[in-house]
Order: sequence, then structure tokens, then C-alpha cells
Amino acid sequence: LKQYAYQILSLCQQAEDSMTAMQHQLPIRLGVSITIGDIFLVELLTHCRQIHPEWDILSAIHNTEELEQLLMEDKLDLALVEGRVHSPYLVSRPIITDYLTLIASPDSEWSRKAITAPQDLDGMPVFVREQGSGTRDLFERVLEDHHLTCRIIGVYNNSEAIKKAVMANLGVSVLSRRLVQNEIETGRLVELPLPGLEFKRHFRMVHHKNKYLTQPMQDLISICCHSDEWL
Repeated sequence: LKQYAYQILSLCQQAEDSMTAMQHQLPIRLGVSITIGDIFLVELLTHCRQIHPEWDILSAIHNTEELEQLLMEDKLDLALVEGRVHSPYLVSRPIITDYLTLIASPDSEWSRKAITAPQDLDGMPVFVREQGSGTRDLFERVLEDHHLTCRIIGVYNNSEAIKKAVMANLGVSVLSRRLVQNEIETGRLVELPLPGLEFKRHFRMVHHKNKYLTQPMQDLISICCHSDEWL
């Protein structure tokens, strides 16, 4: 019996060692929302390659609503989103605080308008992101909370296209300040006042609550949670 027990324990240890080794061979399927893809993904992948060259990360960019569905269907292991997730089967944790800012061309009449109250922004011509975008969701919620309206003149699923449209003085928009900081510093865009309004959100790491997180997945989550140390 003792000999059988030795063999059983040895086989259990071999099975555990094999499963642990397999964890490091499986790719991490990472999804990111469009805004995070523009400002965070390349830096994250570069950092991971430097400290974990053995990792195989398959990355994909979708809007928040699409990422939520892919997590539910187990087509992604982890997702970084800027919007709210609605399914009770998903868990999320904040990793970065982000702020949206209202931008216009320096030549825009809105850049010269006296804006001292939220109502001064009522009816502005706005380029917005597509339905399902976390950026659009936050924008619409803040406007609704303050009983403001806007005139949507374009719906784009690309932040770069929105920036170009605003720089061409075709309208205004609300985007992550991280996305437009360079254009603001070089004078190609200006920030409009947001009296009494705050477009604050958190970039979040999301996964299914029943997802088995391998050690590399746990390490990737930790890297994202400490991104202020290496960004």
C-alpha cells in the first residue's frame, strides 16, 4: 500500500508540474477598448516583452460593449475597458484614472465663446464615438445628469478621425485628455471650459468571475494595476 501511495503522490506531482508548465505555454488573450488601444496598449505590450519575453499575448481592440460579449463567450481571458460593464458574471478592478476633456479648434467660435455655466454648452455640434463606447457612455451620462443637449454631427469609431475633424474646425468633441495632450500643447487644439462638469472615469481590468487565472494572467493584472510605476 505504501508503494502505491508513493506512486500516486508522484503522479499527482507530475500532473501538477505539467499543468503549471502548460500555463506558461498558453497565450494570454487580451482585449482592450479603442481609447486604451490608442494610449496604453503598445506601451503595455512593450513592457511585458521586456520583463516576460516568454509570454505570448494575443491582443485585440474592440469597444467596451463588444469586449464584454467576448469575455462572456470565453473568447478573451482579460480585457481593459474604459466603460462600465453590465454583466453580473464579470468582475473588474480600476487601474488608471482618466479624464475626458472638451476640445475645439483654435479657430472655432466655441474657443472664443464665454463659457461660465453648463448651459453655455447646450446645443454644441459634437463628434462622438459609436454606441457601445465607454467614452460615449460617460459623455451622454454627464450631459443627461445636467439636462444638456448636443447636436451630433458625426459618429466615428476612431479617435484619430475625431481629432482630425475637430482640428479642421468642423465641430467639437470630448476625448480622453491623454489622447489630445500633444495637440493641446502644440496649439492645434484647445480645451474648452467645463464649469460644473467632470468627465472622470477609471480604466478597468475585467475578467469572467469563473475564469481560472493562470499565473501569467495574474502577473499581467498586477502589471496593469501598477502601470503608474512604468508608464
